[in-house]
Amino acid sequence: MKKLCLIFAALTMFFPVSGREILDYVPANAECVLYGNSQLFFLSKVWKILRKNKDFQSEIVPKLTFVIPFKELSEFSGKVVAWSCDLSSKTVPTGAVIIFDSGIAQKVFDRIRNIFQLEGVKGNIWSGRKNGCPAFEASVGRDCKLAMVLVSNKEIHIALDNGLSIWKAVKKDNALVAAIDPACAAAITVSGESVKKILPRNEVGFEISKDVLVKMEAYIGQKKIRFNTTIDISGIE
Repeated sequence: MKKLCLIFAALTMFFPVSGREILDYVPANAECVLYGNSQLFFLSKVWKILRKNKDFQSEIVPKLTFVIPFKELSEFSGKVVAWSCDLSSKTVPTGAVIIFDSGIAQKVFDRIRNIFQLEGVKGNIWSGRKNGCPAFEASVGRDCKLAMVLVSNKEIHIALDNGLSIWKAVKKDNALVAAIDPACAAAITVSGESVKKILPRNEVGFEISKDVLVKMEAYIGQKKIRFNTTIDISGIE
């Protein structure tokens, strides 16, 4: 599970999203949506500082290289969205879609599959095809399975405990998706229903309405990093 979390962290940290089209993959019943726009990150002063930071280069970069091989992190430009449909039972996203700007999806797909084989789980990994696309499933711990499908040379679809999935990009009525500002560097939106599961009444001292929508956003500029937290209560009568 620790290795799986590292993979998700690497995959969701360095992929820019241009426009809203990738958000159409999010299911209508998603209770939490994560969004990233690293294009702003790579153009920012923060990235310039990190490239010169010795600790970042010696401690963080080698760990990321283990998961996804690169010469420059910025070569992994693309798009990513991840979501969970039940935060009460999942500690990592139940689905994700990655769309790269360049044709490096095969390279990333092969590396992640090889990681599980090198970790001694070869007997618990299955490789085959899903709708004609290369795919694999790997056991992660006792009760969790990671499934990845290489949809094209630019696109990878990921699922946890749902079997091999090729998600459909169809616009859905989901307030969490509609609330996301594509101009931010990163965002997470969570439904009131999920907040209730994470923070029950006996922990906060009051009842949380399922109609609440919580949004946290980060904006990165050349001079400032700004964080914005919004709690939308318009759905409460």
